[in-house]
Amino acid sequence: MIAHKISIKTLYYLTWVLVFLIHFTQLVHAQSLDEVKSFDAETKISEMATEEKVDLELPKEQPLTFERPYYQNREEGWFWYIQPPKEEVKKKKISKPKKIEPKDFKSKWPEFKHAEDVHAYLNELKDKAVMNPTTENIKEYLEFQKYVMSKARLFSDITQRVIWSNPDLDQSARKPLAEIAQPIMVNEKIEDTSKKLKEISEKGGVFFFFLSDCPYCHMEAPLLKQLEEVYGIKVIPISIDGPGLPGFPNPIIDIDNRMAKALNVQKTPTLFFGKPPKEIRRIANGFVSFPELIERIISVSEGVEYND
Repeated sequence: MIAHKISIKTLYYLTWVLVFLIHFTQLVHAQSLDEVKSFDAETKISEMATEEKVDLELPKEQPLTFERPYYQNREEGWFWYIQPPKEEVKKKKISKPKKIEPKDFKSKWPEFKHAEDVHAYLNELKDKAVMNPTTENIKEYLEFQKYVMSKARLFSDITQRVIWSNPDLDQSARKPLAEIAQPIMVNEKIEDTSKKLKEISEKGGVFFFFLSDCPYCHMEAPLLKQLEEVYGIKVIPISIDGPGLPGFPNPIIDIDNRMAKALNVQKTPTLFFGKPPKEIRRIANGFVSFPELIERIISVSEGVEYND
């Protein structure tokens, strides 16, 4: 069995060797034929050149160019490369962009000395464009409108700068618009109001005319009581019909409505501020809220001075 395997393997290698020898023999034979044919061709060309005296060599001084076929450039060999001549690139002159000057509105429109003249001329151009809507008329109106808007914008910008540079003209210095500053402003206002009301409490008091059966008087009474307790402003309750109210159980009774008639009290509640008999000022005719009550008291008390 082993001898049988060796003989098959040996036969396999011998077959490959035989195939190689056959191919090699054919290749050598073909090369020999090519050499014989090449030699015969060269001999024949040499004989023809001798008979006709033809010069097959290229002139030595003939320059190498791309126009000649590659088989005539034998001296260059197979691995050659000629750098093509560089073409001169002409630089194009880049023209600078022309400056576009803005339109001079002053030279186009008439001189205006007053703002009323500007508005009148604008309305005139508008009427002209509406009644005769040509391209020229509408364009003229829109251009002048743009001119007017530019003047208004300039006025607004300069006005804002003047306000910023003068604190006494800047409203935001007295009342900040920023939301983050609102709580601080409210606290400052409360402190300022409290200080003013305490000063006012030394000047006089609030006279409260009411009726015991008036629902608005019952609503106003606790607010006046709070004003008296918090800010120290004296409240003088005056009952027109006799009975008192919660918080003011012992009012002054206006007999025969003499005081009400003297002060022209026509509805209740009615509030006055002052110190009789020197000066007394009306605060409200009817119900008022607590913030409004404080604001009115501060307003009517300005400039009021009393000397004992």
